[in-house]
Amino acid sequence: MKRVIYIGRFTPTSGGVTAKNSAIYSEISKQADVERIDLTELKKGKIMLVFYLLSAFLNPKNVLIIGTTAKIRRLMTAFLYFINRKAMNSSVLVVMGGAFAKNTEKDLPYQKWLKEYKVVYVETEKMKSHLESFGLSNVSVFPNCRKRPETEVRVNNQNEEALKCVCFSMIYPEKGIDTVLLAAKNLPHIQFDFYGGIDKQYEERFLNDVEKLPNCNYNGVYKVQGDNVYNMLNEYDLLLFPTRMDCEGVPGTLVESKIAALPAVVSNVAFNAELVEHGVSGVVLKENTPEALEKAISSLNTDKATLIKLKQGALASAEYFYFDRYINDMLSYIK
Repeated sequence: MKRVIYIGRFTPTSGGVTAKNSAIYSEISKQADVERIDLTELKKGKIMLVFYLLSAFLNPKNVLIIGTTAKIRRLMTAFLYFINRKAMNSSVLVVMGGAFAKNTEKDLPYQKWLKEYKVVYVETEKMKSHLESFGLSNVSVFPNCRKRPETEVRVNNQNEEALKCVCFSMIYPEKGIDTVLLAAKNLPHIQFDFYGGIDKQYEERFLNDVEKLPNCNYNGVYKVQGDNVYNMLNEYDLLLFPTRMDCEGVPGTLVESKIAALPAVVSNVAFNAELVEHGVSGVVLKENTPEALEKAISSLNTDKATLIKLKQGALASAEYFYFDRYINDMLSYIK
């Protein structure tokens, strides 16, 4: 009898991998009988899980959904290719993050193994095209999705005062937080709020910088409960995401801001320019500098008509990031 087993990390953490695995598992479990192996439990010393995992990998009748980090993903793929290709031919690989295609480009053995999966899901069309350029034909797109909010989100066009900007991600320099703070120094009439866990090495410097700027506030880690995150983000005018990390996939903050009708100002890094259409759903900076960010914010502060247009565009673009747009595709592969 065919068993569908989802293998990955599910125990709640601040990481995007666990969040995406948990969300996908929750959605597909509504329509299919799916078991789950939580790899986080291995770190807790649950040795019996090793035998359960081996059993899952060795049975040729099993259908596996694999959603793991890079090193484990490659190891599991190699194991299946050499030990149980029959199960692999019926299985699904869910790739998270943006470095996968680049890292696979020169890894010829890995490319060969990946071709044996029934489908390999990546997060953007650009990633898909990159993988297809070196011969993978079993690639499809499954972005970092969210459930549709239970309450209707509308464009907030009530703010006639100075803009309210928000950073909603992990807080460390590579995410562009230092860029935002430097821009904030020259925009004392603009409000800047920060939410997210702070990197320990950056914490003292960040909190000191925020304390020196009266227009900046750190509001801690936001506790998401249902749709409250969209209501909170909807109160702002711009999401700021000038990341310098070229391994970004589909950052959850960009998806959530779209659903909240909140346009994003982003760096032209990784896949940001694919996720945020310049002049339609946000602003893509030509240069990732405090000066360019400051200019973009100032421009929208004086041009509220364009700001409202971007809010409308952000909300419209959220349609591409709901589970109900993609979940039936995955179900078609595992049933």
